[in-house]
Parts: sequence; C-alpha cells; structure tokens
Amino acid sequence: MMWKPWGGLCAAVLLVGLVAQSGMSAPNTLSDDAAPAQLLAVQVLNGPGGASMQVLASGPFSFTSYQPHDRALIVDLAGVVSKPGAADNAVQVDWAATYRLLPFRNASGRRVLRLDLTLARDCRVDVTQPQPDTLVLSCPASTGSGATVVTSPAQTPRSVSPAPMSPVVSGPPVQVESIDITVGVGFVGVDVTATEPLGYETLTLSNPTRLVIDFPHSILVNGPHQFSVDQDEVVSVRVAQFQATPPVTRLVVDLLSMIPYEIDSVPAGLQVILGSVAPAAELTQPPVEPAVDAEAALEAEEVA
Repeated sequence: MMWKPWGGLCAAVLLVGLVAQSGMSAPNTLSDDAAPAQLLAVQVLNGPGGASMQVLASGPFSFTSYQPHDRALIVDLAGVVSKPGAADNAVQVDWAATYRLLPFRNASGRRVLRLDLTLARDCRVDVTQPQPDTLVLSCPASTGSGATVVTSPAQTPRSVSPAPMSPVVSGPPVQVESIDITVGVGFVGVDVTATEPLGYETLTLSNPTRLVIDFPHSILVNGPHQFSVDQDEVVSVRVAQFQATPPVTRLVVDLLSMIPYEIDSVPAGLQVILGSVAPAAELTQPPVEPAVDAEAALEAEEVA
C-alpha cells in the first residue's frame, strides 16, 4: 500500500533531473551573438553645459547615429538588446521630446537596438562615447544644417550626399501616392508621384550597398512596396513609411555597387535616374511591377 507515494517521489526526482540537465545544456545551443549587452537605462545627465541624455548598457557596444533633420535623431546601438519601449517615452531635457526603442537585426544578423529620438527644438545633437558601455547625447546652443552622421571606431563610416530639404515643414505633410520604375538602356528611372514637389535627403550605405533617399514631411499613402529590378547594378527598389513623427518616407535602392545617380524635384513629386542619364524617350522597357511579398521583405530589414 506504500508504493504510490514512493512512485510519486521517484517521478518528481526524475523530473527535476531532466530540468537541470536541460538548463545546463542550453548555453551550447546559443548563437554567436546570444550574449549581447543589455540596455540598462536612458537617463538624464546634468552637467555644466546643461542637461544631456545618457545611454547605459551592461557591456561594450558600437554605434552609428544619423540626424536626417534638426528635429530628429536616429542612433543604432550594435550588439545591444532591450524590450521594445512604449510608443513614446518622455525625456526630461529641454531639447528632446520623446524617444522610442526599436530592436531589430541588421543584414549580417547582428542584434541592433535603435533609439529613435524626436527633438523639442532645432539642434544638431553631439553623440559621444566616453566609455565602451556608455553613450552621451547633448545639444549645444548653436545649430547647423544638413544631415550629419557620427560613427564609433568599430563601425564602417556612412557617407552623406548634400541634398535640398523641404523648404516648408508647416502645414499638412506631402502625400506620396505612387512609385513607378522604368528600365532603359544602361539606366533605371524611378518616378515618385506626390501631391507636391518633394524635398529630399540622400544617404549612401555599404555592406550591402544602398542608396537611401528620405522625403521629410511626407506620408506614404499606399505601401510599403518593393520592386525587383535586377538591371545592371540595380537589384531592387523599396519604399516605406520610415518615421511617423515627424513623418518621413524612405526610398531605398539596393545595389551591387554604387553607380552615378541624378535626383530632380518636380511639381508632382520627384524623379531619380540611376546610371547614365538619358532622356525620357529612351525609356524602352515597361514599368516594373512591385513584388508580391514586398511588405514582408521591408519589415525584415526595417527599410534601411
């Protein structure tokens, strides 16, 4: 009559043993980036020059920052992880309004945590890394113009091409209505149709090679879209809403290698010529239709 308690006890001991064995073997299944640094805090740092933002992680990391205009800053922390933050986190500094945390993996599969910061006033943000596990963001009194890029020593530098900005950022955003791709002899044309002329900023990236064109103060009406081109050095063209506040539409051209390009703002949007510049009469092939799985491909790489 005593066999039932002993049987239950043996089963419990066996279960504990199996759990312990499983826990010890788990580290062997982790990938190379399974132990990235953990984000510890995004906090205010008060100093003689005013209030700054301090980003703390549990270990060393590299970073790349990009400021598309004077009211936005994007900082990618390579090798840092965190749970996605609230849609908008308030910042207790006079020059910043809110920030968002957006974790993703880059093209090489490495974990990256994006700090998407909305500024309360126009300023060019200084981004410094005093310690391998610490980043400091500050806004000096003076402001500049044009996009700026800052990289840590471990990152491959990005190059920024000067480009005209939207002359007016007040009023309703410009609506980006459609994207048409036309393939010609030695070049690819991209026609962006919008309700008004589009201001733009360009950014070239490597590994893989990409041409990024941002349209500040614009909203993509229908999208995202991806077009498979595979013509000369042009692999594909994709477009999506990169940022909601302030609104920014981003167009990305995936390339085998960097090629000449020309961008013209027109009354009904914007035109891009990739490769040798040719007149419209030489556009001999029909427009390229968007790929079926465009949205999934864009979400996988977060537009850039």
